[in-house]
Amino acid sequence: MSRFLTLALLALLAGCAHSRVTIPVLSEPIILGISPHPWCGRCDSYTITLANDGRAWLEHGWWAGDYSDRRTRVERVQLPPERVSEFSDRLNLLRPEGQVILDSTPFCDVLITDAGYYRIEWPGESGVDRLILDRGCQGENADRLEANLGEIFAAFGVEVDRPIRFPTPIP
Repeated sequence: MSRFLTLALLALLAGCAHSRVTIPVLSEPIILGISPHPWCGRCDSYTITLANDGRAWLEHGWWAGDYSDRRTRVERVQLPPERVSEFSDRLNLLRPEGQVILDSTPFCDVLITDAGYYRIEWPGESGVDRLILDRGCQGENADRLEANLGEIFAAFGVEVDRPIRFPTPIP
Protein backbone atom coordinates (compact mmCIF):
# COMPACT_ATOMS: atom_id res chain seq x y z
CA MET A 1 0.00 0.00 0.00
CA SER A 2 2.80 2.46 0.84
CA ARG A 3 4.42 1.77 -2.56
CA PHE A 4 1.13 2.68 -4.25
CA LEU A 5 0.85 5.93 -2.24
CA THR A 6 4.44 6.84 -3.06
CA LEU A 7 3.85 6.32 -6.79
CA ALA A 8 0.58 8.26 -6.64
CA LEU A 9 2.30 11.16 -4.84
CA LEU A 10 5.15 11.21 -7.38
CA ALA A 11 2.67 11.21 -10.27
CA LEU A 12 0.75 14.05 -8.66
CA LEU A 13 3.89 16.12 -8.10
CA ALA A 14 5.09 15.50 -11.66
CA GLY A 15 1.75 16.80 -12.93
CA CYS A 16 2.21 20.01 -10.93
CA ALA A 17 5.62 20.75 -12.41
CA HIS A 18 5.74 23.02 -15.41
CA SER A 19 8.56 24.37 -17.47
CA ARG A 20 9.01 28.11 -17.49
CA VAL A 21 9.21 29.70 -20.93
CA THR A 22 12.15 32.05 -21.34
CA ILE A 23 13.17 34.20 -24.26
CA PRO A 24 16.58 33.10 -25.55
CA VAL A 25 19.36 35.52 -26.38
CA LEU A 26 18.60 36.56 -29.94
CA SER A 27 20.61 38.18 -32.69
CA GLU A 28 18.93 41.41 -33.85
CA PRO A 29 15.44 40.96 -32.32
CA ILE A 30 12.69 43.58 -32.46
CA ILE A 31 10.96 44.28 -29.17
CA LEU A 32 7.54 45.96 -29.14
CA GLY A 33 6.05 46.93 -25.80
CA ILE A 34 3.08 48.80 -24.41
CA SER A 35 2.94 50.27 -20.92
CA PRO A 36 -0.16 51.60 -19.17
CA HIS A 37 -0.81 55.01 -17.70
CA PRO A 38 0.24 55.54 -14.05
CA TRP A 39 -3.25 55.21 -12.51
CA CYS A 40 -4.22 51.90 -14.04
CA GLY A 41 -5.36 49.69 -11.16
CA ARG A 42 -4.13 46.26 -12.23
CA CYS A 43 -1.57 47.79 -14.63
CA ASP A 44 -1.16 45.29 -17.47
CA SER A 45 1.86 45.66 -19.74
CA TYR A 46 2.78 43.60 -22.79
CA THR A 47 6.01 42.98 -24.68
CA ILE A 48 6.32 41.14 -27.99
CA THR A 49 9.75 39.88 -29.04
CA LEU A 50 10.22 39.03 -32.72
CA ALA A 51 13.21 36.94 -33.78
CA ASN A 52 14.65 37.34 -37.26
CA ASP A 53 13.99 33.62 -37.90
CA GLY A 54 10.20 33.96 -37.50
CA ARG A 55 9.83 32.97 -33.83
CA ALA A 56 7.89 35.21 -31.46
CA TRP A 57 7.23 35.55 -27.71
CA LEU A 58 4.59 37.43 -25.73
CA GLU A 59 5.35 38.63 -22.21
CA HIS A 60 2.42 39.79 -20.07
CA GLY A 61 3.19 41.60 -16.83
CA TRP A 62 0.80 42.99 -14.25
CA TRP A 63 0.55 44.20 -10.69
CA ALA A 64 -1.70 41.87 -8.74
CA GLY A 65 -2.72 44.45 -6.14
CA ASP A 66 0.13 46.69 -5.05
CA TYR A 67 3.47 47.70 -6.49
CA SER A 68 5.44 45.04 -4.61
CA ASP A 69 3.82 42.00 -6.24
CA ARG A 70 4.58 42.20 -9.96
CA ARG A 71 3.69 39.04 -11.92
CA THR A 72 5.01 38.06 -15.34
CA ARG A 73 4.11 35.33 -17.81
CA VAL A 74 6.03 34.58 -21.02
CA GLU A 75 4.68 32.37 -23.77
CA ARG A 76 5.99 31.30 -27.15
CA VAL A 77 3.45 32.40 -29.74
CA GLN A 78 2.90 30.31 -32.84
CA LEU A 79 2.32 32.60 -35.79
CA PRO A 80 3.29 31.72 -39.36
CA PRO A 81 6.92 32.86 -39.86
CA GLU A 82 5.86 34.96 -42.85
CA ARG A 83 3.42 36.88 -40.58
CA VAL A 84 6.22 37.55 -38.07
CA SER A 85 8.42 38.69 -40.99
CA GLU A 86 5.65 41.03 -42.17
CA PHE A 87 5.46 42.62 -38.70
CA SER A 88 9.26 42.90 -38.55
CA ASP A 89 9.34 44.60 -41.95
CA ARG A 90 6.64 47.08 -40.91
CA LEU A 91 8.44 47.91 -37.67
CA ASN A 92 11.82 48.23 -39.39
CA LEU A 93 10.38 51.04 -41.53
CA LEU A 94 10.01 53.03 -38.29
CA ARG A 95 13.55 52.39 -37.01
CA PRO A 96 15.35 55.54 -35.93
CA GLU A 97 19.05 55.94 -35.38
CA GLY A 98 19.45 56.15 -31.60
CA GLN A 99 16.35 57.13 -29.63
CA VAL A 100 13.34 59.14 -30.79
CA ILE A 101 10.42 60.04 -28.53
CA LEU A 102 7.20 61.08 -30.27
CA ASP A 103 5.52 63.28 -27.70
CA SER A 104 5.35 66.78 -29.15
CA THR A 105 4.63 68.83 -32.26
CA PRO A 106 4.83 68.51 -35.20
CA PHE A 107 4.01 64.81 -34.73
CA CYS A 108 1.30 65.36 -32.09
CA ASP A 109 -1.54 67.82 -32.64
CA VAL A 110 -2.60 67.36 -28.99
CA LEU A 111 -0.78 65.70 -26.11
CA ILE A 112 -2.59 64.33 -23.06
CA THR A 113 -0.20 63.55 -20.23
CA ASP A 114 0.02 60.28 -18.29
CA ALA A 115 -1.45 58.06 -21.03
CA GLY A 116 1.25 55.36 -21.15
CA TYR A 117 3.42 54.63 -24.16
CA TYR A 118 4.43 52.24 -26.92
CA ARG A 119 8.10 51.27 -27.13
CA ILE A 120 9.88 49.66 -30.08
CA GLU A 121 13.50 48.58 -29.60
CA TRP A 122 16.10 47.20 -31.96
CA PRO A 123 18.99 45.94 -29.79
CA GLY A 124 22.19 45.26 -31.66
CA GLU A 125 25.93 45.12 -31.27
CA SER A 126 26.28 48.90 -31.56
CA GLY A 127 23.57 49.69 -28.98
CA VAL A 128 19.80 49.97 -28.92
CA ASP A 129 17.76 52.00 -31.38
CA ARG A 130 14.47 52.97 -29.75
CA LEU A 131 11.21 54.61 -30.83
CA ILE A 132 8.75 55.68 -28.14
CA LEU A 133 5.22 56.88 -28.89
CA ASP A 134 3.41 58.60 -26.04
CA ARG A 135 -0.13 57.18 -26.11
CA GLY A 136 -1.50 60.63 -25.25
CA CYS A 137 -0.17 61.94 -28.57
CA GLN A 138 -3.12 62.70 -30.84
CA GLY A 139 -3.35 63.60 -34.47
CA GLU A 140 -3.42 61.94 -37.86
CA ASN A 141 0.19 60.67 -37.73
CA ALA A 142 -0.08 59.35 -34.17
CA ASP A 143 -3.46 57.71 -34.80
CA ARG A 144 -2.12 55.93 -37.90
CA LEU A 145 0.97 54.69 -36.05
CA GLU A 146 -1.07 53.58 -33.02
CA ALA A 147 -3.52 51.69 -35.26
CA ASN A 148 -0.60 49.91 -36.94
CA LEU A 149 0.93 48.91 -33.58
CA GLY A 150 -2.49 47.92 -32.21
CA GLU A 151 -2.97 45.59 -35.20
CA ILE A 152 0.29 43.81 -34.37
CA PHE A 153 -0.75 43.40 -30.72
CA ALA A 154 -4.17 42.08 -31.82
CA ALA A 155 -2.46 39.35 -33.87
CA PHE A 156 -0.93 38.18 -30.57
CA GLY A 157 -4.31 38.20 -28.81
CA VAL A 158 -3.79 41.52 -26.99
CA GLU A 159 -6.59 44.06 -27.31
CA VAL A 160 -5.20 47.53 -26.73
CA ASP A 161 -7.53 50.06 -25.15
CA ARG A 162 -7.37 53.54 -26.63
CA PRO A 163 -6.65 56.53 -24.41
CA ILE A 164 -9.20 59.35 -24.27
CA ARG A 165 -9.41 61.17 -27.61
CA PHE A 166 -10.51 64.73 -28.06
CA PRO A 167 -12.22 65.61 -31.36
CA THR A 168 -10.31 68.86 -31.88
CA PRO A 169 -7.06 70.31 -30.56
CA ILE A 170 -7.35 72.15 -27.27
CA PRO A 171 -5.91 75.69 -27.45
